[in-house]
Amino acid sequence: MAYRGNDQKKIVESYASWFEELHSKGLSITSIVFMFNQLPGNETSKIAQMQKEVENVYDMISRRIDNVLYPVKTSDVVRFWIVCPDYPVPKKRKNSIRDVRVNDGLHMNVDIVHVASITKILFDVLEEHERLYVNPLSKICSITPTQLKETPKRGIKYDLKSILRRRVSLDDILILPRTASEQAPWSRSECRDRLKDTPKSKGTGEGSGKTMGKGMPLRAKGRRDCGFKFVPEGKASFPFRSNLFAFNFTHEPTPI
Repeated sequence: MAYRGNDQKKIVESYASWFEELHSKGLSITSIVFMFNQLPGNETSKIAQMQKEVENVYDMISRRIDNVLYPVKTSDVVRFWIVCPDYPVPKKRKNSIRDVRVNDGLHMNVDIVHVASITKILFDVLEEHERLYVNPLSKICSITPTQLKETPKRGIKYDLKSILRRRVSLDDILILPRTASEQAPWSRSECRDRLKDTPKSKGTGEGSGKTMGKGMPLRAKGRRDCGFKFVPEGKASFPFRSNLFAFNFTHEPTPI
């Protein structure tokens, strides 16, 4: 999508003002910098790979926060993540050579809006499970979280600076969790793996009110739920992936 000259500035300013308003209502904002190992492809390809890695980390962190806060859901305490590609800029304190040369300096800035009471939980989850995100097989090199306390508006503008400098497009901003319409359909291999890992049901069929596994409703007697519906012809219809967590995106979330 083509944007006019002042669109970037207006939208970034709107984001910054919105975050400042959320912060004034009692919500906290945490900024995370994701650095990556050298990735193949052009800039568009690298951004797509980085977004996928950040989305994987989002899923893992959300599940672990769910485990800590059960029965409270992550969607009740973490509003959303805003993910934006970024490039380094000249500073008084020089960046390391690696940060500038690897992927031409491209990295990801993530701003998380969440309830203040889970700040420590979020940092603990990032630290305790770091080996899941940063390991020899991972594309992620490092994850550095920082809490934006006094100047969230300034911090958000800094994280979105590559938009203002027109190094990246507004279309490269990713908001998590994705809506259902943004999700890619499951591949056949993903459905096959999910079917294999799901235990057989022992209920009397759909509508019986019974569940299997971790609270998954039974679809049909003797069948295993792999996330898609069975149709009479015996073929499976592959719907879009639903969001991992229920999420109501509002411009004025109410603090818990």
